[in-house]
Amino acid sequence: MNYNKKTVKDLDVKGKKVLCRCDFNVPQDKATGAITDDKRIVAALPTLKYLLEQGAAVIACSHLGKPKGEWKESLSLAPVAKRLSELLGSEVIFAKDIIGEDAKSKAAALQPGQIMLLENLRFDKREEKNDPEFAKELASMAEVYVSDAFGTVHRAHASTAGVAAYLPAVSGFLIGKELDIMGKALDDPKRPFVAVLGGAKVSDKINVINNLLEKADTIIIGGGMSYTFAKASGHTIGKSLLEEDKLDYAKDMMAKAQAKGVKFLLPCDNLCAEEFSKDAQPVAMGEDIPDNLMGMDIGPKTIALFSDAVKDAGTVIWNGPMGVFEFPAFAEGTRAVAKALADAARAQDTADGKRRVFVSQPVPPYDVGDLWAQGDGGDLMRCNTARASGDYVASDWGKASDYTNDDALHEFMEGEYADTKDTVAQQGAQLTAQTSRISELEVSANGISAEVNRIETTTNTALDGLNQTVNDLSQRVSLSLTSDQVEIAIEEKLSQGVETVKTATGFTFDADGLTVSKLGSEMTTQVTEDGMTVSRSGSEVLVANNQGVQATNLNANTFLIIAGKARFEAYGADRIGCFWIGG
Repeated sequence: MNYNKKTVKDLDVKGKKVLCRCDFNVPQDKATGAITDDKRIVAALPTLKYLLEQGAAVIACSHLGKPKGEWKESLSLAPVAKRLSELLGSEVIFAKDIIGEDAKSKAAALQPGQIMLLENLRFDKREEKNDPEFAKELASMAEVYVSDAFGTVHRAHASTAGVAAYLPAVSGFLIGKELDIMGKALDDPKRPFVAVLGGAKVSDKINVINNLLEKADTIIIGGGMSYTFAKASGHTIGKSLLEEDKLDYAKDMMAKAQAKGVKFLLPCDNLCAEEFSKDAQPVAMGEDIPDNLMGMDIGPKTIALFSDAVKDAGTVIWNGPMGVFEFPAFAEGTRAVAKALADAARAQDTADGKRRVFVSQPVPPYDVGDLWAQGDGGDLMRCNTARASGDYVASDWGKASDYTNDDALHEFMEGEYADTKDTVAQQGAQLTAQTSRISELEVSANGISAEVNRIETTTNTALDGLNQTVNDLSQRVSLSLTSDQVEIAIEEKLSQGVETVKTATGFTFDADGLTVSKLGSEMTTQVTEDGMTVSRSGSEVLVANNQGVQATNLNANTFLIIAGKARFEAYGADRIGCFWIGG
């Protein structure tokens, strides 16, 4: 990998307007707006002073905080312009807009040796979307682009990536220094070489992992991305972050690590919660997480495992937190790994004076193997990630032990989980929608079940009524019978070709007619187009048709008495027929 990139020293900038992307995302007092730490501004001075000394007209630009495309006075760069003027010892012209009339007129009038600062880039929502037209407008004010915002250089925004399509682009001294540091670390690492990877998404680290599998001796996976690997390993992960479309990739990476002899360490226990909230109650779990919980941090066994892995490392590259560090209850995993790195740095410094502990960030715009580092073979420094207001800059070297300071570490990790919160919020919205749909289906299912029960009840009631009618008909058989007492009317003819319908009560309906059995001992009643026949033990007892009524085989136990008028109806898929008996 070639880490030799062009810097400001490789260009003649005399008399040229230079657009310089800096990182002035400094911490401020919430009440007064005063800058509480100017280290980021100080870090930009070497590049800015060089450009001015070489006769360039410098147009500096930066973001501050997260205004999300809205103008907010509290996030104006006016205080930065004032502080930069004090540090340079000369006026910094401040534009009240970004690519508007004020900015363009002041840029056009800018003379060699002068510097101006544009208003907060993120006041325009097109900045973070890397809008081509916005980038083109930015680039139109200058002739050369210098990238020196280490903390934001991995972001593909208009001011960090888009403008490079319209202007010759080089790095400033801050970026150049880090390229040199990282190149040495990866080209000739002191072994064992350990990579600690965390953060929310596997997709953000694909190229990083691929690259490290060719170089590292051990790869440690923590943070939200670890749950995709856990799922790919056959473990349950509950409501934890999951990139389902990266499961096959995770399996491939673990298989590749095994084939190359690279140790690939995943969490063996987890600290979980029922919801993504700073007030959530931590729940200790093993490798498997139940459906009602989500992973929030690594557990104590994993802390011991990871700490042991970095203890004797010659070179360590760390990229991303081990858990939701912004929530105090789930910060211990990240803090413990930081302490382990600091302890390792101190121990090796005592043993052989060769410490190599780095903190990394991916930097796609510069094609440096998708790794970005801080450090130069010395102390572990408090690193900026560009996503947190008030974190530390590349020139801010400190003792390794300082890195375990909660405030400093919080600043380092805060930005990493801005994306995590968004991802969890999206998954939560999807889960809510799915839950709502399930509730709708349950209501629908309950309605269907109720309808089925109603139909069954109605059917049973109808059958009970039919049975009762048949019983009534049977009870009307008595001792006497005259033809004029019986009237039979078939209201509808039987449909032809109808399938046989039977019930447990002895009711049969088919194409030939209607038969009712079980009226009594061996009694059967049959109704057809021709009339009605009552039989006992196979012998006709009563025949009623259009010729009249004939009773045969009567004895003391077989009589027919018509009292009143009885109506008999039979129904299948629709009404089949009915007849009356009586006068």
